[in-house]
Amino acid sequence: MIVLSTESLCLYKIIYGIPCPGCGMIRSLYHLVILDIRSAFYYHPLVFLVIPVGIILLFKKRKGFNRIYKNRIFWIFLLCLLLGVWVVRMVLMFPEKEPMDFNYSSLGYKIFRSLFK
Repeated sequence: MIVLSTESLCLYKIIYGIPCPGCGMIRSLYHLVILDIRSAFYYHPLVFLVIPVGIILLFKKRKGFNRIYKNRIFWIFLLCLLLGVWVVRMVLMFPEKEPMDFNYSSLGYKIFRSLFK
């Protein structure tokens, strides 16, 4: 049985307190595997791109996949999409709704608070 903790596994969130563009992806994949599509989409809307991108990475040495793998525009588009979704999620969900919640026990937040006491 897999138990999903409320503690974040995201190193970025642990250090800086704010979620990274990929935050929620592990929980999203978990929910996708158990066919809870609504929760999968909630935790990270780009979860449905993981399988196609994984296939491209897995078969990157094959002719058709290699052309996609080497296409810079494809990767720039995916990066822009990831960052765009991150911005929208930050606007709509930060700092209260998980997985885009603020980590008040983060190292960065503790240092910031100690500087301004």
